[in-house]
Amino acid sequence: NKLGYADTKADNQRVNSGVSLQINIEQVLQEYGPLFSRLAGSYESNPAMRQELTQEIVLHVWQALKQFRGDSLLKTYVLKIAHNRCVQHVMSESKRPKSSGLMYI
Repeated sequence: NKLGYADTKADNQRVNSGVSLQINIEQVLQEYGPLFSRLAGSYESNPAMRQELTQEIVLHVWQALKQFRGDSLLKTYVLKIAHNRCVQHVMSESKRPKSSGLMYI
């Protein structure tokens, strides 16, 4: 929420007394999947590329979950990963040569 308090079940998971967190990707996707899609849509207008970017976000979040220490809300952690993936996507797409759509034989 706007005050920074945990507003979902996933956000309530923090490290207590050094106990490791058990967060599964299904829980994260249930809570934040639509948010990942909206974020990807704000960076990519092409529907196919938007879907690919969303999948890349999910992959990177899944890979990073084991490093989550609970120093922040889970939402903050996964959205930072998602944002960074979107920025990387924009950077790599800007370097890719644009095709005219015409094939030369």
